[in-house]
Amino acid sequence: CAVAFLPHILDSGADGRNAHIATLKAIARRNRRLYTFLWSEGGAQPALEEALDRCCASYPALAAVSLEKGRFALMRDAFDEKHAATFVGGVLRGGIRTEPVAASALKVVSVEEWDGKDGELPEEEPLDYDDDDGTVEGKSEL
Repeated sequence: CAVAFLPHILDSGADGRNAHIATLKAIARRNRRLYTFLWSEGGAQPALEEALDRCCASYPALAAVSLEKGRFALMRDAFDEKHAATFVGGVLRGGIRTEPVAASALKVVSVEEWDGKDGELPEEEPLDYDDDDGTVEGKSEL
């Protein structure tokens, strides 16, 4: 299978995420009999990313995984249709170096499905300033 790790919705917005998904779908159409394509938000599957040799120093990232062979490969190029197609084809032909991975290490957790919308920052409580000396309540200056 091929797993894409996409940027957090607050980093890319809905338009950016949809563009990445469109790239993935284009590659999937060409390789639908050979691969299963999946995606997850970067950081949402920490055990999986760790098992894939901390694959995702930056997002988006693409990994090809063979559970039967216990091997995986990481795409080291730009995340676009041309590079992803070259990567997927190269893995199938044996032209891309693979690394071992234990199937038992590939742990996936359930996450909430993306609603297709832009993300929203969580609301934060305002800092409570002490009127007397201008410090934040419970904190002192360094």
